[in-house]
Amino acid sequence: MGMIQKTKNKKTGVKRPLKWNMIGMLVLVWLLPLALASSVMFFFGSDKLKAHLEENITISAEKAVEICEMNFSDAVGASRNASYLNVIRKGYYSYQDGSDNQGQKKRQLYNTVTNFLNDQYRYNTSFLTTMLYFTSDPDTIYYTYSNIKSGTFDRVRYFETAALNQVEEGAKDLDTDILFLNVGGNLYMVRNMMTSGFKPFAVLTMELDKSAVFKSLEGIIGYQGYEIYIDGLPIADTNISEPGSIRALYNQENTGGSRIYNFGKDNSYVYDKIRFEGHDMEFLISLESKSIMSEQSFTYVIGIFLASMIPLILLVLWFFHKEVTKPVTKLVDAAKEIEGGNLGYAMPQIGNSQELTYLGEAFNQMSAELKHQFDTIYSEELALRDAKIKALQSQINPHFLNNTLEIINWEARIKGNYKVSGMIEALSTMLEATLNRKKNAYISLAEELSYMEAYLYIVARRFEDKLEIHKDIDDTLLSVKVPRLIIQPIVENAVEHGLDDQNRIIIYITIKRQDENNLLIEIKNHGILSPKDQEKIKHLLGGEVEQGEHSLNLGIRNVDQRLKIIYGAPCGLTIHNDTEGYTVSTLTLLQQTPEEEI
Repeated sequence: MGMIQKTKNKKTGVKRPLKWNMIGMLVLVWLLPLALASSVMFFFGSDKLKAHLEENITISAEKAVEICEMNFSDAVGASRNASYLNVIRKGYYSYQDGSDNQGQKKRQLYNTVTNFLNDQYRYNTSFLTTMLYFTSDPDTIYYTYSNIKSGTFDRVRYFETAALNQVEEGAKDLDTDILFLNVGGNLYMVRNMMTSGFKPFAVLTMELDKSAVFKSLEGIIGYQGYEIYIDGLPIADTNISEPGSIRALYNQENTGGSRIYNFGKDNSYVYDKIRFEGHDMEFLISLESKSIMSEQSFTYVIGIFLASMIPLILLVLWFFHKEVTKPVTKLVDAAKEIEGGNLGYAMPQIGNSQELTYLGEAFNQMSAELKHQFDTIYSEELALRDAKIKALQSQINPHFLNNTLEIINWEARIKGNYKVSGMIEALSTMLEATLNRKKNAYISLAEELSYMEAYLYIVARRFEDKLEIHKDIDDTLLSVKVPRLIIQPIVENAVEHGLDDQNRIIIYITIKRQDENNLLIEIKNHGILSPKDQEKIKHLLGGEVEQGEHSLNLGIRNVDQRLKIIYGAPCGLTIHNDTEGYTVSTLTLLQQTPEEEI
């Protein structure tokens, strides 16, 4: 049995043990900030502590606003699923298709939309309710409400009675933008759903849970309340008795800027402004001044608390070493055994936790399975090698076949049968192309066209004057290197399917530059592809092979797959109808072969 072939990734740097990464993380993220905070508190006095406290407030405010922005981004992203997943659009098109049994189609549409809304938004903590109506039937509301929040059917009814008119009015000029509405203290996010032609066919409205999307603001030190504005319009305000009070204070003291922090004896607030989805979003958070000031009286208490963290850090390090580092090290050693060719290696039990025990048992099972699979594959490779040798021994010698054709060709020429001689020469040319004795992966376009010409010469003898070939080939491209045998199979397909109503076969072959990088080979033949033909072509170019499939179909698929493998996905074969009653087969490839790239 041979050794396992090993492929190692290119090193990007020295890798440190997991234990030292953990210690470094604790020192950098935990111990070092704690030490710095302790130094500031104990050695720089109350003024420095106040400045440090204000800095913490600003940082917590920035992070809280960032989290709010992420919550809004997540909500917007979730709302886009209604368009991107295409379930509702397909259901709507199905409902619009025909007029038979509209009642049943209406129920199917209702089930499709409601099930989709339930699957996508019923358990999303950002939304209390989600409503949708189609522009062609705005009176029918499809909805769902949160199963884990305070969403109820009453909220849906409130939307229909109090907010629906505003949503309909706002959605008219919304296009693909997002609209935020504050109706009676309820925050709605509105967006249009578009057809493939960018025409709105439905309106999706989602009631945001303010307690969820703005929850992070409550984590700001001294938090008292907030006011949120989008494009200058209020969308959320925690002060019910005196709405807009923070805004009024800000307008009195504002000196300009997108982020302002004011820590006063009587009035403290934070103002932040961000750009979100093309809208200006403003955050005004009021702070309780007494609470901020009282934070400084706990200086020594905090210092004692910080000192007590050191034993905790040591305990965490010990636990991590015992329960994680040592078991992982054993796993790494076992993996090295496998890498060294010791297939079937079984490691002892690792760790005391259920998860690590499972990992150890799973590793041993995979090791045993790997050894079994390797032994099986090795045996199969030996059998396959023997089969290939026997197959090669049974093949006709290509040189013998070529020599035989040459003798027949001379016999035909001696007897003056130049038609037969020409067909034999064309057949020899095609045989030479198929055998590829020179083992050339790429040939010139001129040589590739010679193989096509050989095939057409033979076919012309079969169809005589019923076959017409029209060529438009850019002569400057004849030296361009192309993969072998990519044109002849497509031309053969055009011949087989190009018979028109007058029993003629007319084929147009065009070879030209598409742009400075791409080469375009286009073969047109009479006939329009039926839906069944188009489905068959889609299957052919999709890569699946059916047992007993026609060799011509396999040739078409082979050409497409080879071009995609050589040049990448943008290149390949496409087959479609044009407006003039022709089937157009187009080969797209690069003018520069991979072996010529620098």
